[in-house]
Amino acid sequence: MKMQQLLLIGLLIAVSLLGCARAEPALTFARCELLVESDVAEVVFRKLMANLNINVDIRAFPPARATTENVSARVAGEIERIYSYGVKYPTLVRVTPSYYSQTSVVYAQKSRQLNISSKEDLKKYRVGVVRGVKHTDDLVEGLPTLVKAINTKNLIKMLLADRVDVIITTGIDGDVNLARLGATNDIKAVATLAKLELFIYLNQSSSAYRKRISKEIVRMRSSGELASLIAKTEARVSAVRVKEL
Repeated sequence: MKMQQLLLIGLLIAVSLLGCARAEPALTFARCELLVESDVAEVVFRKLMANLNINVDIRAFPPARATTENVSARVAGEIERIYSYGVKYPTLVRVTPSYYSQTSVVYAQKSRQLNISSKEDLKKYRVGVVRGVKHTDDLVEGLPTLVKAINTKNLIKMLLADRVDVIITTGIDGDVNLARLGATNDIKAVATLAKLELFIYLNQSSSAYRKRISKEIVRMRSSGELASLIAKTEARVSAVRVKEL
């Protein structure tokens, strides 16, 4: 076979392989809907995966539904959950290190003087949380009076209507939603009960990606790229969400 023919065949094979790579379907990941920290995590996660040339599709679900989608392997994984989430669902693969973090903050009406510094102090109050969110589930487990809402907006409305004494969400989510609803003069943060690292969770069907993702997180953390991206994204997402009705 002539050299020119060999080169032509090699070129055709290379083009064919490149076409297959580009046609590779996106990995679908789940995230929690209507939570500001999840909005930030999505932007950061997309950049992380783009650095690895991995195409992703991210779908927002109510938190409990996102769990079902991941555990049943209908998605490749979830983009951000806390450490204890992997303890509760041991079949999932936690990607370490963490790439984002969140705070668990207690909010109450400004007219009330509440003394809260620990989980134990919550037992005296009617507490509201968003259904299916692990960091708040850990804090409110065993509480005598607990109300669950579908989103933070409804939580704040329940607090303003005196249906609960306190609500718990993340600091960024609470602050943004208070501003959106014009409730910053009526509701305040009274305690930060936890700061928690956030991890990517894969199910077994996509666990082969764990090492690649882990190495890129380490690189982005070491270079300062991750911290810079998070700061810029938090500011941008917060500004956009505050303006939404």
